[in-house]
Amino acid sequence: MRWIITLALAAVLGACGDDDETRDGGRDAATPRDSGRTDAAPPRDSAASDAAAPDASFPPSMFTPLTVRPAPVGGGFVSTTHIVPLPADPSRFLVFDAASGTVTRWACAAAGCSDEETLLEDRTLAPVTGTIVDFDDDGDDDVLVAGIGPNFGGLPGDVGAVELLRAGAGTWTRERLLDETNRAVCAEPGDLDGDGDLDVVVCEFGQTTGRLSWLENTPGGMMQHVLHDRTGTSHVRPVDVDDDGDLDLMVLISQLEENVLLYRNDGTGSFGIETVFDYAETYAGLSDLESVDYDGDGDTDFVLVNGDGVDGLPPGVSPADVHGVAVLENDGAGVFTHHDLIRNWGSYTARPGDVDLDGDVDLVVVNDQDDAMYSGERLPAMWLENLGGFSVRRHPIPEAPIRAEALGVGDVDGDGDLDILTGRLFVAPSMPGIPLVLLRNELR
Repeated sequence: MRWIITLALAAVLGACGDDDETRDGGRDAATPRDSGRTDAAPPRDSAASDAAAPDASFPPSMFTPLTVRPAPVGGGFVSTTHIVPLPADPSRFLVFDAASGTVTRWACAAAGCSDEETLLEDRTLAPVTGTIVDFDDDGDDDVLVAGIGPNFGGLPGDVGAVELLRAGAGTWTRERLLDETNRAVCAEPGDLDGDGDLDVVVCEFGQTTGRLSWLENTPGGMMQHVLHDRTGTSHVRPVDVDDDGDLDLMVLISQLEENVLLYRNDGTGSFGIETVFDYAETYAGLSDLESVDYDGDGDTDFVLVNGDGVDGLPPGVSPADVHGVAVLENDGAGVFTHHDLIRNWGSYTARPGDVDLDGDVDLVVVNDQDDAMYSGERLPAMWLENLGGFSVRRHPIPEAPIRAEALGVGDVDGDGDLDILTGRLFVAPSMPGIPLVLLRNELR
């Protein structure tokens, strides 16, 4: 299982250039097709459940905070951006930090956490997200890195990159997979063409122009296939949504439009496009998309989060009525129904996991709540207890740092329950920094 924390702004990894030899014009553009399914948005369960009152069987707070890394002094453009617990050992995790240009490995024990190793240090790449994967099938965990580049503020220009950090005998070798990206924010592995090796899907958030593409792993290097040029492409999840044996792509877009698209794979790396969900409001602030079998029926559903308030809201519109967490329920054939779980101001990132150890999937959510935007209840984080039937009970986590958009979940202290790692997506010079914090689950 790969623990992945992906945020709306992120991307780092090398590149192989945009020349004609690396672009295959025959399969670049995905085209709509008649698959017997409608391209219209699916049914929507529009009434978000009123979260049940907190359950007295749980303590008011189940988490004890531990500062892993102090808050940065004097701010900076980016603090902690992305946190990934190691699949084989969740007591160790990677931190991707675009401000320092580093990817570091940390280890935690009963006495605290320490920085073990720096895998990468390059401020021109500004690594913002990454994925742990044995890319070359040699038994070692490599790291895919998406680098947003020095252009974090969003000025025009293709300055990011995607790289692979290949693990060796105590060393890491950098390999450029894609260069000159427009604010790349994700790099996800998967065998998209069914040839037995791993390809890479890349999101470029862009500013006025963005891009979704996949890099075909060939004997001569990576060949780029462009699927679309829409700005705001921030998340992609390679998943077999229709159980036909190949990987499809669920894609989150949030900038000039707010929607979720499905690129349905025919098994060869050619895709048809379908709209899974389309927000009528362009200010919805979509911020996260996670894959998990939420309802336990054997197929892959998706958790959808919206609460990015950077673009603001129209006068008279409350973020408490717009922001929240939802589930896109899969019927097993890749047709989805939208279920609102909760309306919640500033919901930003969610991670699934069995927080209360009762055998189902709960959700941990961190909230980006800017009190200059709204004066309502301020809650830095919460976990949503799964009550079944797409109903949830909200449990506040007041110990979490304010505005901690980065989130990781895993059994960091090895006691059999899920702990939480939190940090910040970015810190502007005018904003106070926040620390990297471990929230120890005290159920065990």
